[in-house]
Amino acid sequence: MIHQLFNQETTLRKNFILFTNSYPARNQTQTNDVFSEKWEKVNNQSETERLSKFQRDWFLKLYGFEDKHELESFSQSKKVVLDAGCGLGYKSAWFAELAPESTVIGMDLSTAAYSSRFNKS
Repeated sequence: MIHQLFNQETTLRKNFILFTNSYPARNQTQTNDVFSEKWEKVNNQSETERLSKFQRDWFLKLYGFEDKHELESFSQSKKVVLDAGCGLGYKSAWFAELAPESTVIGMDLSTAAYSSRFNKS
Protein backbone atom coordinates (compact mmCIF):
# COMPACT_ATOMS: atom_id res chain seq x y z
CA MET A 1 0.00 0.00 0.00
CA ILE A 2 2.81 2.43 0.85
CA HIS A 3 4.50 1.79 -2.51
CA GLN A 4 1.26 2.65 -4.31
CA LEU A 5 0.56 5.71 -2.18
CA PHE A 6 3.92 7.35 -2.86
CA ASN A 7 4.55 5.72 -6.25
CA GLN A 8 8.22 5.01 -5.52
CA GLU A 9 10.32 2.33 -3.92
CA THR A 10 10.30 2.41 -0.13
CA THR A 11 11.90 0.51 2.73
CA LEU A 12 10.13 0.02 6.06
CA ARG A 13 12.24 0.03 9.23
CA LYS A 14 10.32 0.01 12.50
CA ASN A 15 7.85 2.87 12.04
CA PHE A 16 9.97 4.64 9.42
CA ILE A 17 9.33 4.54 5.70
CA LEU A 18 12.46 5.39 3.75
CA PHE A 19 12.25 6.56 0.17
CA THR A 20 15.15 4.77 -1.43
CA ASN A 21 15.13 6.75 -4.67
CA SER A 22 14.31 10.20 -3.34
CA TYR A 23 16.13 13.24 -4.63
CA PRO A 24 18.02 15.52 -2.25
CA ALA A 25 16.23 18.79 -1.63
CA ARG A 26 18.20 21.93 -2.34
CA ASN A 27 18.10 22.99 1.30
CA GLN A 28 18.60 19.50 2.75
CA THR A 29 22.14 20.26 3.91
CA GLN A 30 20.94 23.31 5.79
CA THR A 31 18.11 21.34 7.40
CA ASN A 32 20.48 18.59 8.47
CA ASP A 33 23.00 21.09 9.85
CA VAL A 34 20.39 23.00 11.85
CA PHE A 35 18.41 20.09 13.22
CA SER A 36 20.97 17.29 13.60
CA GLU A 37 22.71 18.97 16.50
CA LYS A 38 19.37 19.82 18.13
CA TRP A 39 18.04 16.27 17.81
CA GLU A 40 21.25 14.65 18.99
CA LYS A 41 20.99 16.65 22.23
CA VAL A 42 17.57 15.16 22.90
CA ASN A 43 18.91 11.95 24.40
CA ASN A 44 18.01 12.23 28.05
CA GLN A 45 14.49 11.91 29.42
CA SER A 46 14.22 15.37 30.99
CA GLU A 47 15.26 17.07 27.73
CA THR A 48 12.79 14.94 25.76
CA GLU A 49 9.95 15.84 28.13
CA ARG A 50 10.82 19.54 28.00
CA LEU A 51 10.94 19.55 24.18
CA SER A 52 7.71 17.59 23.95
CA LYS A 53 5.88 20.02 26.24
CA PHE A 54 7.25 23.00 24.31
CA GLN A 55 6.12 21.53 20.97
CA ARG A 56 2.64 20.72 22.28
CA ASP A 57 2.12 24.18 23.78
CA TRP A 58 3.47 25.83 20.62
CA PHE A 59 1.16 23.77 18.40
CA LEU A 60 -1.96 24.54 20.46
CA LYS A 61 -1.20 28.27 20.42
CA LEU A 62 -0.23 28.38 16.73
CA TYR A 63 -3.43 26.70 15.56
CA GLY A 64 -5.83 28.31 18.04
CA PHE A 65 -6.75 25.38 20.27
CA GLU A 66 -7.58 26.31 23.87
CA ASP A 67 -6.12 23.11 25.27
CA LYS A 68 -5.31 19.49 24.47
CA HIS A 69 -8.95 18.45 25.00
CA GLU A 70 -10.14 20.79 22.25
CA LEU A 71 -7.50 19.38 19.88
CA GLU A 72 -8.47 15.86 20.89
CA SER A 73 -12.14 16.55 20.13
CA PHE A 74 -11.19 18.04 16.74
CA SER A 75 -8.88 15.12 15.92
CA GLN A 76 -11.35 12.34 16.74
CA SER A 77 -13.21 12.76 13.45
CA LYS A 78 -10.10 12.69 11.25
CA LYS A 79 -9.26 9.52 9.33
CA VAL A 80 -5.71 10.63 8.49
CA VAL A 81 -3.45 13.12 10.26
CA LEU A 82 -0.27 14.24 8.50
CA ASP A 83 2.53 15.80 10.54
CA ALA A 84 4.75 17.24 7.81
CA GLY A 85 8.22 18.18 9.01
CA CYS A 86 7.77 16.05 12.12
CA GLY A 87 11.42 15.93 13.15
CA LEU A 88 11.74 13.16 15.71
CA GLY A 89 7.99 12.57 15.68
CA TYR A 90 7.00 13.66 19.18
CA LYS A 91 3.95 15.57 17.93
CA SER A 92 3.05 12.66 15.65
CA ALA A 93 3.02 10.34 18.65
CA TRP A 94 0.89 12.86 20.55
CA PHE A 95 -1.60 13.05 17.67
CA ALA A 96 -1.80 9.24 17.67
CA GLU A 97 -2.64 9.31 21.40
CA LEU A 98 -5.31 11.97 20.89
CA ALA A 99 -6.91 10.19 17.92
CA PRO A 100 -6.26 6.45 18.28
CA GLU A 101 -8.68 5.57 15.47
CA SER A 102 -6.86 7.81 12.99
CA THR A 103 -3.88 6.92 10.83
CA VAL A 104 -1.11 9.33 11.81
CA ILE A 105 1.72 9.90 9.36
CA GLY A 106 4.78 11.85 10.43
CA MET A 107 7.16 12.72 7.64
CA ASP A 108 10.39 14.63 7.49
CA LEU A 109 12.86 15.05 4.64
CA SER A 110 15.83 15.35 6.95
CA THR A 111 18.05 12.32 7.23
CA ALA A 112 19.04 13.68 10.64
CA ALA A 113 15.65 12.71 12.07
CA TYR A 114 16.14 9.14 10.96
CA SER A 115 19.80 8.96 11.93
CA SER A 116 19.27 10.22 15.45
CA ARG A 117 16.79 7.39 16.08
CA PHE A 118 18.71 4.47 14.63
CA ASN A 119 22.40 5.32 14.78
CA LYS A 120 22.75 5.32 18.55
CA SER A 121 25.14 2.84 20.10
